[in-house]
Amino acid sequence: MHTEGEFNYTNGGLINSRLDMNRIASVSRHEAQHAELYSITTFGQLILMLEKNSLFHEKSNWMYKELFNYVNRMQERIAVNIEQMDKLCSEGKSQYEKSIKDLKNRNRTYYNYFRKMCCINGKVQDVDDAQIAIQLFRAIGHIALNVQIDEIPLEKMTSEKEIKDFFSNQENAIKYSPNKRFDIIVNKLFRNNENDDFLDEVMAATIDLEKEDNISCVHNICVKKVKKILSDSIMYERLIKRIETVGTIQLDLPCKNPEYLMNLPLDLDNQKSINIKILDICAFNALINTTEYKNIPIFLPHELGGFEDFHFIEAFNKDSDTTYITCIFNEELFIRMISNIKQYLVFVQTKLFRKLKSTIRGIAQQLPIYIIIENNIYSSIEFISKNFKRGNYFFIDKKGYVLVVIWRKSYIFLGYIIELAKPDLKTVLKKYEIEYIEPNMADIDINYINLIAETHWKHMNLSKKFYDNINL
Repeated sequence: MHTEGEFNYTNGGLINSRLDMNRIASVSRHEAQHAELYSITTFGQLILMLEKNSLFHEKSNWMYKELFNYVNRMQERIAVNIEQMDKLCSEGKSQYEKSIKDLKNRNRTYYNYFRKMCCINGKVQDVDDAQIAIQLFRAIGHIALNVQIDEIPLEKMTSEKEIKDFFSNQENAIKYSPNKRFDIIVNKLFRNNENDDFLDEVMAATIDLEKEDNISCVHNICVKKVKKILSDSIMYERLIKRIETVGTIQLDLPCKNPEYLMNLPLDLDNQKSINIKILDICAFNALINTTEYKNIPIFLPHELGGFEDFHFIEAFNKDSDTTYITCIFNEELFIRMISNIKQYLVFVQTKLFRKLKSTIRGIAQQLPIYIIIENNIYSSIEFISKNFKRGNYFFIDKKGYVLVVIWRKSYIFLGYIIELAKPDLKTVLKKYEIEYIEPNMADIDINYINLIAETHWKHMNLSKKFYDNINL
C-alpha cells in the first residue's frame, strides 16, 4: 500500500503525485485537516516547533517524535471522519456509503478510525448532519489539543523514557494527552460512559477557550515553552528565530476549496537519496564554467531561519544523481559570487529573493530571475500578491502535477499544484489582477522553464537531505 499523503512542518500537506484522481480531493481535505489541528493548537504547534529544530537540536528531535505518539490516534480519527463527511457533502449519500466501503477494503486501520466514531458518524443521514459532525470533530479536536503545555515539565526531561513515564501516570494522561483527552470528551458527551467521567479535569488543563481562536496567543504560549526547552542550548538564539513563523500563516482566500492550494504534489513512492558533494568556492566556480554546466540553472537554496549567515549556491544536472554545493559565510562575497555567474539564477523559496530583490536584478548576468517553491502555493499567496500584481500566468500540465508559471517584468515564479487546484488558484490570482494567457502567447522561454521545473522536481527533497548531512 503506497502513501497517499503526509503532513510535516517543511512542506505542509503532501499529496502523492501517483494518486488516482478519484482520491485526490479526499486526501487533500484529509491533509488540510491535519494542518489545521497542528497549526492552531498548543500541542500541535509545540510538535511543529520541535520538529523544525530537530535538524540542529537532539533534544528537540527525540522529544517531538515521542510527543507525536500522544496525538496521532486522535488526529487520524478526526481527519478520516471529516474526509468522509466531506464526501457526503460534496457528492451525496450514495458516494459517501461507497467511500466507506472503499476505505474498509483499502486501509483497515483508517476504517477502524472511522468505525470507532460511530457514536457521531452513525447518526449522519444527510448533508446537514454531516456539516454538524464536521464542526463537532473540529471542536473536540481543538479542545483535546489545546493543552496547558506550560504545566508539562518537558524542559526538565532528559529522555524519551521520562516522557513515557509522565504520560503513563493516569492523572497526567487525563490532563495532557490529546489522545486520552479526545477519548474522554467523546465518551462523556456522546457515549454516556460514566467510567470515563473526567471532563472537568480535561477542561481544567485546557487553555482559556477565549484564546483558542487567537492565533497569536496560541503561538506565544508555544514559543514560551520552547524557550524553556532550549534554555541550555548553545544555539539558543538561532533556534528561537527558527520558530518565529510556525503557525502564523492564516489567509482568507476568495475561493471555494482553499485546501486544494494547501497541498504540494510529490512522488512519495520514489524518494531518492541524492549524492551531495560540497566544494570550495574555487572548485565550484570551475565546475559551473565547464561545458557540461554551461546551460543549466544555478540554484540559490532557501536560507534556513536562524542560519541566515550560511549562504549556499547549488548546481545539479537533471540527468545526474549528484548535486554540487558551495557554502559562503560572508554576505559580501556571496553577492560578488552570484554576480559572476553566467547562468540563469533560480531562488528556491521566496525568503532570499525578498532579501536581495533590490539588488539582484542589477547584478544578475541573465534575466529573467526565477523563483521556485518547494512547499504548497497557499503559503506563497501573499508573496505573489505583492510581487506579481498585474502580471500574467499559465499552467503546464505534467505527469502527476501542474506547474504554475507566473511572471511580471524580469521575474518568473514557479510552483506546483494538484490538478483540482486550478479553478481556485484562478479565482485567487484574479483578485490580484494577474491575468491568464495561453502558453503559446507568452513571451518567455517555456523550454527553459520546463528544464528548471523538471530538474527541481527530481531533487525536491534535496534541501532536507542536505541539511541532514551537514554538521552545523
